[in-house]
Amino acid sequence: MNPFSIFRLTQFTVIALILIILPMAPINFLPRVFPMPDLFICYIIAWHLRDPQSAPLPIIIILTLLVDITDFRPIGLWPLLMIGIHNIIIVNRRLFFNGIFFKELIFFSGIFFCGLMIELLFLKITLSPSASFSELSQEAIITSIFYPLVVAFLHFFCKLKYHYSRLYFSEKL
Repeated sequence: MNPFSIFRLTQFTVIALILIILPMAPINFLPRVFPMPDLFICYIIAWHLRDPQSAPLPIIIILTLLVDITDFRPIGLWPLLMIGIHNIIIVNRRLFFNGIFFKELIFFSGIFFCGLMIELLFLKITLSPSASFSELSQEAIITSIFYPLVVAFLHFFCKLKYHYSRLYFSEKL
């Protein structure tokens, strides 16, 4: 590992920890009309699409497990979903190298919405209290609206662009 990749790995982990801790801060005690966007998932998927070597799957699993614990979600469900999302991203990553951003936004929206629906299905099957379909749809829409802002942050402040690599089989197709 070269020093630049260690820096990227550290940068990825520190920003992810900030995005985990920030929603827990008591900024406003008034009830919200709309759900908060899931900036952590936006960040993980946007970073992983651009540079999967500096966002290894074990760290993603540990971070999503930490989010499950802090957000009182079913422990282990989102890390399992992230394994599936990781594989989907690795296979489809080459579609976004020279494409338009709208394709990537639709891809993210679809993946995130499917993840929320799998979580809803799991909670309904286990008879656990869960949010309604409309609330989860609002969360998916709001998170999809914030995705371009996260990508802009990664592009302009973190200087993260698409990295081409021969390590991933999908790029050899």
